[in-house]
Amino acid sequence: VRDHGRSMSGLWAEVGITPEMALSNRLAVEWTEGDEVTLDGRPVAPEGQVRWSAADDDGGLFIVDTERTTVVLGPTAGRTIELAGVRFEVGQTSNGYAAIALTSMDGLPLDESRRMLLVAMNRVENQEMGWDEGRTTVGRAWGNGPAIAEGVPVTVTLAGREGLSAWALDVEGRRGEAVPMQGGALAVGPRDRTVWYEIATQ
Repeated sequence: VRDHGRSMSGLWAEVGITPEMALSNRLAVEWTEGDEVTLDGRPVAPEGQVRWSAADDDGGLFIVDTERTTVVLGPTAGRTIELAGVRFEVGQTSNGYAAIALTSMDGLPLDESRRMLLVAMNRVENQEMGWDEGRTTVGRAWGNGPAIAEGVPVTVTLAGREGLSAWALDVEGRRGEAVPMQGGALAVGPRDRTVWYEIATQ
């Protein structure tokens, strides 16, 4: 195999395999006598449903946009992200990042689902983790539980979904305080003291 340094990216690029393909295809590497890299397997997500790029022009967002699940992850703070039937208006977080997901819990598409799970969080970690100065590794200092997380202020709007209600969930997945919801929109955040929410038709 030709030398591309310590990264396989050069070989992938030579045969037309982009980093994004790893998100929507099963990739396999087989070492052979020749100098060949092939893409093996069938796509598991149609093109465009899973997107990611570290390029500066799009902010490096990781996005999943399917009929039953939507995910936005990365530098989302202060941004509005429009997906298929769902809009996320994200507030500020301590480091500008957040992970937000909305998924159907009854197997129906989000625009028909009667029960959905919303997750919005940032900086999830054990307590007393021993980060190095550059916050790149904890070495062996994994800290202890229970884990802590930063709540994310976000307004989620489901287009055309009237008559839905929402609740903050506890660590066992049980309904807690109701979260006001009107016109298919709800605003959640650190004040709810949770990162999990149920959206349902009662």
